[in-house]
Amino acid sequence: MRILESSIYIEDLKKAASAADLSFLNGKKLLITGGTGLIGSAVVDLILMNNEVNSAGTVIYVASRDEVKVTERFGGSEYVKWLYYDALEPISFDVPVDYIIHCAGNASPELYVNKAVETMLMNFEGINNLLSYAKDHEVSGVLYLSSSEVYGVKETSKPYKETDYGFVDLLKVRSSYSNSKRAAETLCCSYAEEYGVRTMIARPGHIFGPGASVKDRRVSSFFPYEVARGKSLILTSSGSQIRSNMYSIDCAVALLTILGKGNSGEAYNVCGKETTSIREMAAIVTKAAGTSLSYQEPTDEERAQDNPMNNSSLDGEKLFALGFEPCFTTEEGLAHTVQILREVIG
Repeated sequence: MRILESSIYIEDLKKAASAADLSFLNGKKLLITGGTGLIGSAVVDLILMNNEVNSAGTVIYVASRDEVKVTERFGGSEYVKWLYYDALEPISFDVPVDYIIHCAGNASPELYVNKAVETMLMNFEGINNLLSYAKDHEVSGVLYLSSSEVYGVKETSKPYKETDYGFVDLLKVRSSYSNSKRAAETLCCSYAEEYGVRTMIARPGHIFGPGASVKDRRVSSFFPYEVARGKSLILTSSGSQIRSNMYSIDCAVALLTILGKGNSGEAYNVCGKETTSIREMAAIVTKAAGTSLSYQEPTDEERAQDNPMNNSSLDGEKLFALGFEPCFTTEEGLAHTVQILREVIG
């Protein structure tokens, strides 16, 4: 079964599309990179549902390397157009669009370590090419998908505000991700200031949902897949890290809210109103699937991939001030993710 054939997922999309104000997209054209990834695919799915629920008529250009994957994921919708795009290559397309959302990039800790050069170049060169394109084509708004990892390590138990920054080790290969995200954010602000390109930055917390790749080793993706297959979970840490977790559909609404209402040159945390530890997330998904949870010591390879931030909780007040309200609790979103994956996996 395809994700878009799941009745649970369809109802979740309808709920979100009915609650969100996406009228700024009516009759517009949007280009999105990384449109088949966890977050990007949820954005496309939400816009397609908004077209259905609110007759918005939004056309989406999904820029990626694989046309077949796009067609299979979105079922050949008349509102979805494919464009060839590789974040490591110059842009080869030339289409008029109103908005751009850049979601493409390596999104797995093992790639940050094993493909550190590509991770950095995809993050920086990818957005540079798109910002230049936006400048030359008079695009109304560009949204860059950054990360909460830009905050680095800071000894605090309080949620991070957009102006809170801690330490990132410049000489650690694992920092290829966080450092290139930091540099890309500064580039976005530079284009906004120097060229007047309306550019916003989104810093998602830990996003989960059924659109995650089976190869994604982040716990928010790995845990739901494992239990959906009927497997037990084994934690290789204390699981005490505090995180702002969010269902991918709520994340999609948040991103589009920032794109439509955000201020140019500013960053916005993307999170709900709850925080959850890794241990609590593991307990929620195993409960939803009826599987067990246990603990063991991590391997050296697993330690190298660990996120160094013990507190990854985010302050979402700036996002909420734009009018965003999540539709799903963490427990609801995780339970739905497990149920949908079970349907998809069969």
